[in-house]
Amino acid sequence: SLGFQNAQSAEARAKMSKAKTGKKHRPHSADTRAEMSKAQKGKKRRPHSVEARAKMSKSQTGKNKGKKCGPHSAEHRANMSKAITGGKRGPYSVEHRAKTAKTAQAQQDRSKRRKEE
Repeated sequence: SLGFQNAQSAEARAKMSKAKTGKKHRPHSADTRAEMSKAQKGKKRRPHSVEARAKMSKSQTGKNKGKKCGPHSAEHRANMSKAITGGKRGPYSVEHRAKTAKTAQAQQDRSKRRKEE
């Protein structure tokens, strides 16, 4: 709950939703379109000038926009290297392969039983 109650009942909301489903709004009248057009007149809608783009580019030059932190120090890079060095990546032991094969087979069996039902 969002902390407030709707003014309409669930039935009323369902009825309103059904009434509006698939309907498009009425087209704007000629007067309304003229007013909307007048409101937009005189507003700048052109692309940025070459000078403006150059200023924007200069203001962003030198900023590191990729990483949220600066480059890693030599000490930190050495620590990261040490952390991943020597880790076991395979080939996996016979016990491990048997365990994963058993799990995969059980998943296939469950899938087949679901399809049969």
